[in-house]
Amino acid sequence: MKTAETPTPSKLYQNTALARAAKARKRERDKKKNIITYIPRSCMHRIVRDYVNELNPALRVTDEATCLLHDETERRAYLFLRACGLVAHNANRETITGPDAQVVKGIREIVRAI
Repeated sequence: MKTAETPTPSKLYQNTALARAAKARKRERDKKKNIITYIPRSCMHRIVRDYVNELNPALRVTDEATCLLHDETERRAYLFLRACGLVAHNANRETITGPDAQVVKGIREIVRAI
């Protein structure tokens, strides 16, 4: 008759929710390394650090929070530029001008007010 082996601590850890969460975080980090960004991460880290220091020098920001801010900033910039491009295209131009950006900004303010 076989006796049940007592699992070692490392085997116990492998089956826990903590281990699964750690593996999921590692997969997310690996995915983010392969994402192409137009604003370099180092520039975004510096921008976030400067703004946080203006607000409260005692505050600190994690890398995860900076990455989320970076992704959101790039997404919003892309959507804004795409809308500006549509305005320029409707005006039969190939160049985005300042007034195009003002039109998009005005439309967004109107939509937000509704």
